Amino acid sequence: MCVHSAEQYALWYTGSALSNVFSRSLCIVQEQLLEEQKSILGQLYVERRALAEERAQFNLNQKLKMEQEQRENLKVMKVCR
Repeated sequence: MCVHSAEQYALWYTGSALSNVFSRSLCIVQEQLLEEQKSILGQLYVERRALAEERAQFNLNQKLKMEQEQRENLKVMKVCR
């Protein structure tokens, strides 16, 4: 049979209690980090979507501009003949 002194038991109990507090604190911090990651990923999704829409609009405007320039060039060529 193993006999422990009251001091040894108190040290063990204190260490065990601190370990439990640390474990709970670690879980809370992990949950907070996960929530922060979710928030950041959500913001990135919104920003990427907005950027994709902006790029699509830019490409459309470039295409329309090029088509307009081609029509104007054709008009100029017809007038010069």
